[in-house]
Amino acid sequence: MATYAIHFSPTGTTRFCLRTICLDLDERFSEISLNPSVARRKTYSFLPGDLVVIGFPVYGGRLPSLPESLTTYLQGNGANACCLVTYGNRAYEDALLELSDLCTASGFTVIAGGAFIGQHTFSPQIATNRPDIQDIRALLSFSAAIREKQKNGSSTVPLLPGNRPYREWNPMPVAPQPNENCIECGACAEACPVDAISREAHYIATDPIRCLDCYACVKACPTEGRSIIAPPFQKKIADLTAMLQGVRREPEWFL
Repeated sequence: MATYAIHFSPTGTTRFCLRTICLDLDERFSEISLNPSVARRKTYSFLPGDLVVIGFPVYGGRLPSLPESLTTYLQGNGANACCLVTYGNRAYEDALLELSDLCTASGFTVIAGGAFIGQHTFSPQIATNRPDIQDIRALLSFSAAIREKQKNGSSTVPLLPGNRPYREWNPMPVAPQPNENCIECGACAEACPVDAISREAHYIATDPIRCLDCYACVKACPTEGRSIIAPPFQKKIADLTAMLQGVRREPEWFL
């Protein structure tokens, strides 16, 4: 039996959570990052008896609207899957159920699901410095529960929260743009998981339709040379910060 961590993690929080779980389950685990678009054009096949921990961030209560469906590049073949989502302290709504459905459609047997909290992508004042030590303890408790379930040979499908049809989410058509600090180094284009930043236009032109607003480009910039300055977006973040600052959501998991 092999253990795998498969994650889409533009700013690193989901990867951190999966690595914490998988290191506890099996120090020899294999890691697959789905961040580069080329990685989502490959095929990954697994065997019955494998354990695959799959993680995505939550955007607006849903999974990221990537152009490639998980069902096109993952072949479960009966392998066990643990689904994990990370969110910025507001709500994960239908995202965990959506990920479980996609894993089932890809041929996995879903045996566990969990939702964990990370510092909000757009506001460091929301869930500041999370995952923290309490979250790490929760991640290790989740991995212990997964281990015990596997030891008992159980493959019951957990009842996960969420609704079908999934909630509609229409992100604002805005995207991070360069500011006066931009040095045209190209780090933003390298980090973008959906190739939304034009390399031909000195990394200035960003496709707002293709952009996920994942902030990978903002986090990767060495000079703080990218930001979203659209007033409606800034107001939305200010309102969200006012609503969630000081609120602490706790991890949840289901087996």
